[in-house]
Amino acid sequence: MIIQKVKGRLIILYNNLGKYFWKKPNIKSIDETLDHINEKQCSVSRFGDGEFAVMLGIGYSGYQDFSDQLSKRLCQVLQQPIGNHIVCLPDIFGDLSALRSESIEFNRGVLGNSRRKYLDLIPMERDYYNTFFTRCYNMFIDKSNCPRWFEKCKSIWAGKDILIVEGEYSRLGVGNDLFAGAKSIQRILGPAQNAYDKYDELLKAAQQYGNDKLILVALGMTATVMAYDLAKDGYWAIDIGHIDVEYEWFLRGATKKVAIEGKFVNEAPGGRIVSGDATPAYWQQIICHIK
Repeated sequence: MIIQKVKGRLIILYNNLGKYFWKKPNIKSIDETLDHINEKQCSVSRFGDGEFAVMLGIGYSGYQDFSDQLSKRLCQVLQQPIGNHIVCLPDIFGDLSALRSESIEFNRGVLGNSRRKYLDLIPMERDYYNTFFTRCYNMFIDKSNCPRWFEKCKSIWAGKDILIVEGEYSRLGVGNDLFAGAKSIQRILGPAQNAYDKYDELLKAAQQYGNDKLILVALGMTATVMAYDLAKDGYWAIDIGHIDVEYEWFLRGATKKVAIEGKFVNEAPGGRIVSGDATPAYWQQIICHIK
């Protein structure tokens, strides 16, 4: 038992010290990421700890059961680039001093045993963009950049017809002004958990209703794959992730991850129990519900 503990600590130390010696992926800043999306109107797939866990075959205990097919598809998205599509990575491979202590501890834990494995999956010859453009509030110590980042996010869909593909209780933009500048909003609802089980149906619906629209996908790691597949077919699709929850925390001045009434927040205590109803306008925007 003692030998195993010592060995485990040595492995963690080895992997953490590796950040000073191993080559790191070149990841753009949040501002550079948002500016690039606005300028190029490119599709976006985002990777975080959940996606890497599935790619490594570790599994994931959050909102998506492990799938070997999903693992292979995520590897394809990361390793086989296509035109007018960018891959975003978590900016955790170097200096973490801009992050709150809880986020530093979490990311050190994520990389403690897996840094080398993460880096082996990532083609190093490419530039990457920043996954945290949709997680631009909670984890940061300095909140002064947050208003600018959220305004840049809003400018992506300002004046555009948008199609939101989301979990049935995500309710992006409901109760706030995140999408107030959009020309129109339609919604496709999918399962709150294990959305990849319905991937073919969700993709087909997005293709059916997404012509001439900006498609915003918030379905966990399913969105990472869907944005890639839609981009291949000529659609403009963004894996928008946790942007609405982060915006809600920003508006509240929250100092920790808290549940939001009427919305599914998988990372907050009590956040998976959805209470309260949505607005009449929200129900009118729903054009398809895949359960």
